[in-house]
Amino acid sequence: MEVSGVFMKKVIVIVVFVLVYNLLICDSNLNSFNIKEDNIYFSNALKEEVKDIKEYKEKEKNIIKEDKDDLSIKENNLNSPKYGVIINKVTNENNSFYYEYDSSNYNASLEDLVKEAKYIYNINYEVLNNVFIMTNNMREYVNATSLTFDYNLSICAIIRAIELAYTNKLEHKRPNGSSWNEVLDLLNYSYGYAGENIGRYYKDEEAIINAWYNSNGHYKNIINEHYNKIGLGYYNLNGDKYWVQLFSD
Repeated sequence: MEVSGVFMKKVIVIVVFVLVYNLLICDSNLNSFNIKEDNIYFSNALKEEVKDIKEYKEKEKNIIKEDKDDLSIKENNLNSPKYGVIINKVTNENNSFYYEYDSSNYNASLEDLVKEAKYIYNINYEVLNNVFIMTNNMREYVNATSLTFDYNLSICAIIRAIELAYTNKLEHKRPNGSSWNEVLDLLNYSYGYAGENIGRYYKDEEAIINAWYNSNGHYKNIINEHYNKIGLGYYNLNGDKYWVQLFSD
C-alpha cells in the first residue's frame, strides 16, 4: 500500500506539472497573438495618421495656392471698375497701404445685385447662420420669441452689404440717397414693421454681435417683439467686412 501511495503521488505531480506547463505555453501564445494583433492595429493606425497628415498638407497647399490666386485676382482687378466703382490701392511712405474708393459713377443694377447676393448667400451661409443663432440667443435671454431665418430678406440684406462696401459708407441710405428699405420695396418684400442694423470692419460673427449688443439702438432692434423674421448680410471687399441685419414682421 505504501508503494502504491508513493506511485500515485508521483503521477499526480507529473500531471500537475504537465497541466501547468501547457497553461504557461497557451498563455504565452495568447500574449504573442495579442501583441501581434496590437502591432497590426497600431501599424494600421499609423498608416491612417500618415495618410491624414499627407491629405492635410495637400489641402493646405491648395488653400495657400487659392489664397495667392485670390490675392492676385484682387490686385489685378483693383483698377477695373465694378458697378462703376474704381478702387485704388494707395501706399504711403511707411509702406502701409489703404484703399481709395471712387464711387461717383456707382451704377449697379438691381438684377446684378440680386445675382451676386444669391451667390454670396450660398458661399457664406455658415457665417450668416452663426449670426442668426447668436441673435436668437440674445432674444431667448430676454424671453423674446425666436426669429425665422428668411432667405428673401437675407438677399435684401446682402444687397445692402454690397452697397455699403462699394460706396465705402456706413449709413442707412442706398447709394442713390433713398432709404435703406427701398430694397425691400423693389424686391416686392411684404412687411409692416422693418428695421436695419449695419456694421463694418468687425473681424467675425462674434465681434459684430458684441458690437450690436453694446449699442442701445442696435440691441433694441435685435430684441424687438414686433419682429419675427430676420435677413442677414455679409460682404468682404478687399479685407473690409460689412455686416447687415434686416428685421421684419
